Amino acid sequence: MYHLRAHVDGRADLFYEEKSYDYFLKQCSHYIDPVVDTFAYCLLPEHLDLMVKVRNEERILDYLRDEEGDPTIQDFGYHGGLSNVVNQQFKRLFNQYTKFIKEEYDYGENSFEPDLKWKLVDSAEYFLQLIVYIHNAPVHHELVEHPDEWPYSSWQHLYS
Repeated sequence: MYHLRAHVDGRADLFYEEKSYDYFLKQCSHYIDPVVDTFAYCLLPEHLDLMVKVRNEERILDYLRDEEGDPTIQDFGYHGGLSNVVNQQFKRLFNQYTKFIKEEYDYGENSFEPDLKWKLVDSAEYFLQLIVYIHNAPVHHELVEHPDEWPYSSWQHLYS
């Protein structure tokens, strides 16, 4: 289980308006849902937080077999290991989102490279603290008064 945080270096926002949030969430379904279970997320204008658990190896291998149309895939050797497969899916997600931002918002040649940090969730205490932290981020950043007012978080799915 991991806490992932992404932001863009400099003063650029990560998300701009409803369609950028929606596009990112749609791409998450395509790129990362096959390799991780998402326990909590919150997308804010300047960063995002995710708490994810890497899926079991057999399920990810099944995904690779289907994705590549090769039922003979037996292990992760060809793909550089399990962690490499997961990292590659996140890179694909952010590459696709970066292309969207550059095209949709005429970002041009300016740098828009989201920086992704991974931190192991190594205790039940941290797990609980992280869920509270992620869902309260829009309140902490003074975007809303209560987490249920922010539409771009898993709070909506868990508590509505």
